[in-house]
Amino acid sequence: MSITVDSSRLSLVREESTYLAIRTSQGGRTVYTTRIPLADLSVILTIPDPAKPDPDNRKVDITHAKGFGQYLADNPGWVAPALLIRDTGGCRFEPISEDGSVGYLTVPWSIGGIGRLITIDGQHRILGVHLEKKRITDEVSRIDREIHRANEAKKAKLEQDREALIGRMQRLKEEFVGIDIYVERDGVKGQQMFVDVADNAKGISGASGPASTPHASPTARSAISSPTPSSWARSTSSGTG
Repeated sequence: MSITVDSSRLSLVREESTYLAIRTSQGGRTVYTTRIPLADLSVILTIPDPAKPDPDNRKVDITHAKGFGQYLADNPGWVAPALLIRDTGGCRFEPISEDGSVGYLTVPWSIGGIGRLITIDGQHRILGVHLEKKRITDEVSRIDREIHRANEAKKAKLEQDREALIGRMQRLKEEFVGIDIYVERDGVKGQQMFVDVADNAKGISGASGPASTPHASPTARSAISSPTPSSWARSTSSGTG
């Protein structure tokens, strides 16, 4: 008896992921810009731990992080800025365009990969997505335990809830978020990047609002200030995302 094995079906051991990216420069550094599925964030980026703050970053507010996860769940039309990440030397870029600006970017996983990525801005979004994935997984497991001993009426409701949760998980796999990856191996310069981003965010936040649109009419300024942002959006405007 002979057996034919399709090697393309075997995942083997993986410690990195590859995405299509654009290579540019900013401030004398190489910058890779790409978009990845929300569900991949916790794979390539370290999950922030509120109990163990990263020495190169601020302490994470778990309420803020949960707020982003809830924002994703409640808003199919969600919007969020790109995460800012520092590459310490683990990324590899393979150009495929003639000018070398477009190519395949291979990034190490946060666990097992060599040369981890460091988050400059986006800790709460990373943790928020992770917590939402865990919440969905836990809820599906709970439903699977209960559905076998439920009566027909309750079983129908549980099956409906399960489908809704699976739909939410699928959204996290199919919807993407932007990531800007700055190549900076020097730890001191990397820390300065974090300080600069935090300071710039404070300046932008302080200048935001109707007062920052002096050339707009009173009606336009009123329209700008009228929407009521979510609690996550309010806290993110101060540069804590």
